Amino acid sequence: MSSKGLLQRLNDGEAIIIAEGFMWELERKGYVKFGEYTPEVVLNNPEVFRSLHEEYAHAGSDVVEAFTYLGNRKRLRAIGIEEGLEELNRRALRMAREVADVTGSLMAGDISHTWYYQPEDPKAMEELRAMFKGPLAAIPVPFRCRGKYKTFQSLLDADTGDRLYPDNLSAQLCTRREVREFAVEAKALGVQYIGLCCGNSPAFFREVTDVYGRTTGASEYTTDHDKFLFKTDKKIESHMFNPVE
Repeated sequence: MSSKGLLQRLNDGEAIIIAEGFMWELERKGYVKFGEYTPEVVLNNPEVFRSLHEEYAHAGSDVVEAFTYLGNRKRLRAIGIEEGLEELNRRALRMAREVADVTGSLMAGDISHTWYYQPEDPKAMEELRAMFKGPLAAIPVPFRCRGKYKTFQSLLDADTGDRLYPDNLSAQLCTRREVREFAVEAKALGVQYIGLCCGNSPAFFREVTDVYGRTTGASEYTTDHDKFLFKTDKKIESHMFNPVE
């Protein structure tokens, strides 16, 4: 990868693609807990998290981001490991640096989201916009947040009306095609800093890197519809794909 830093790449008109969403992927794998949302996996199962860094780099992430999200004193105190605060953050940063060096990627730290969003307060909103000023970025969650459902926390089950957050959101998870469509639109808008957050997976992320023209370690395994086995047998194809009346 390029030896240029983040700002230089952006100033040169290049795109930066970043894989985030560690929490959701690690919960699916069984290494973090919804409700606490803390990154203790860095202490308890560091090899698992290093592997996830490597998976995302393989899928084309330009940035290896340290998993320090919500690794603060208050959150760690709540789960009884406040004494591990410094070690957790240092280990997360060191792990990200090591994987970035091996893969030739950028390395980044991570901070928690802001609670400063106050749309009814013009002064607060002006200060908030200043905090997030720079090139246009898009790192959404890959869930179907549309219409009146502006956040993935608000999503409901279409059949039962039950709230899906946090552990039943797969009912509203985007498809790879939808992720790809998002990436196409973002690229057309000139989005330079792009990625996916909570709900991301290497499979989803490959759609973004492919749209942005990256050849990655995973590129050779892109789906080839012309080579499906059923293509050689029309009876099997008909049985598999035609609905039963």
